[in-house]
Amino acid sequence: MKAFKFAMHAGSSGSSQQTWTAKLMSQPFGIWMIGNVGAIIIGFGLKQMHKGYNEK
Repeated sequence: MKAFKFAMHAGSSGSSQQTWTAKLMSQPFGIWMIGNVGAIIIGFGLKQMHKGYNEK
């Protein structure tokens, strides 16, 4: 239920998440940090898919 409420408010303009992501993106290293976090999440997902595919 919490995830549903979060998803419903994800597009609101006054979101606190937009505030911290905007602050992070305005830093010189912010884009690289966001990119690295995204790459880690994608890598973990691919690892889990590979592990699941190879299970008997």
